[in-house]
Amino acid sequence: MIRCAPGAPTSAVSADVSLNRSSRMRGRSPRFTVALCLTAIGLAGGFLGLQSDAYQNWRLARLSLPALRQELAARGENARLLYHIGLRLNQARRFAEADGFLRQCVGLVPDNPRYRDEWAQALLGSGLTTAAFGELREFAGTNPNAPAAHFILGKFYYTQNSMLRASEEFERAVALDANLADAWMYLAGARNSLGDATKGQAAAKQAVRLRPHSAEAHLLLASFYARNHQQEAGAEFAQAVALAPAKAVMHQEYARWLLDSAQSPADRGRAAEQARQAVALGEIDPASFLTLGRALLYNGDRAGAVAPFLRAAELAPDDPAPALALSQTYHALNRAGESQTWQRDYLVRQRYQQQRNNLLMAVVNAPHADAPKARLARLLGRHGDADECARNYAMAMRKPLDSPAVMTAAANDLTQGGHADRALPLARRATGFGPHSPSAHEALGDALLQVGQREAARAEYEQTARLAPDRLSGLQARLQRCAAPAP
Repeated sequence: MIRCAPGAPTSAVSADVSLNRSSRMRGRSPRFTVALCLTAIGLAGGFLGLQSDAYQNWRLARLSLPALRQELAARGENARLLYHIGLRLNQARRFAEADGFLRQCVGLVPDNPRYRDEWAQALLGSGLTTAAFGELREFAGTNPNAPAAHFILGKFYYTQNSMLRASEEFERAVALDANLADAWMYLAGARNSLGDATKGQAAAKQAVRLRPHSAEAHLLLASFYARNHQQEAGAEFAQAVALAPAKAVMHQEYARWLLDSAQSPADRGRAAEQARQAVALGEIDPASFLTLGRALLYNGDRAGAVAPFLRAAELAPDDPAPALALSQTYHALNRAGESQTWQRDYLVRQRYQQQRNNLLMAVVNAPHADAPKARLARLLGRHGDADECARNYAMAMRKPLDSPAVMTAAANDLTQGGHADRALPLARRATGFGPHSPSAHEALGDALLQVGQREAARAEYEQTARLAPDRLSGLQARLQRCAAPAP
């Protein structure tokens, strides 16, 4: 307690008290000041961390699509928000919706390669191949020294199977940034497709060096080693599985290699186990089921091999391998009727594969001729391969994939082959891009009629007749089918 001397002024006492407090403060100021500074720095760092790109992207990636839309409505135009909405829509295959958000996003931040790449995915998914190419080429042209710009343009060429151009862009990307692991991985694939396995393997090694914990990089390198370096291949496959045990494709590819390179029953047993893992993880690739069946068969379990062989045959209706395996397995099980059924199916599949291979060889031998590409497109369309049918028609017609003529031709072949469900998206896009094309409307009408949508088909046929009256007589029978009672 502070006691005042008799007659001492109160102000003097107050001054003394302040001096004492000041002295005490000065006595502890270094520690106190440091604490205050650290607290302030922590608060400032926390605030800046919450505003950082890394945190905001982490946060937005965990929001639902409705929540992202609500935040956009509250905050207004924001490139990061628009990107995450577009990304989520692309993941849901709602490409046309994603296009609008991502177009706006790129308009706000035109030099962000991640935004550009995602917009290109939306355009490609919407069938706007020409538009996707245009925006990626423009980005690379205005950013000639940006490795990411060349990388995403290379990915576009890769998706279009233009491997020479893809390889050129990937090489440009890694020349500008030798640490771009994804570009090395794509470059390995492109070089391999061009028949240069040596350079492809070198690129895959670079990817592994840059990303030693990437299962995909190790799997890629394993696929190169599997040709001539079996011991190294085994190590890389095992590493890929160890790094990503929840990814079915890792087990599937390891199982296939184990079976193809098996030296003992133990190898075949491991192959069966890896194939089971792939199937258990939801892998619906027919190769997983075919590999599992083969592994069980080679391990003496003929009856157990039947179910995976049947699933492989169902998933790959044109592949002769599972049909032949079923015919042989049923024969070994003394089930002659089923063996003969699958033998006939095998011959049908084998005939198609031979036709396809002959046409592919014709295309390779005459790369500038259009007729072989058109014949290959028709064969593929009749067998339900929509993507490859359209791609070959695009090359044969020398038109972009999203041109009405290409999509109409592909839709017609798919419908005639009994695959109208696969023809419908192409035919609808054809009428969207070519609203005044009678051929596009007729193709859409044919697909709609085959799937039982008679009223919609009739509307398309009537639109065809309005655009091309001379086609009316040829449409009469189909219009009558539209009007007839449903069976």
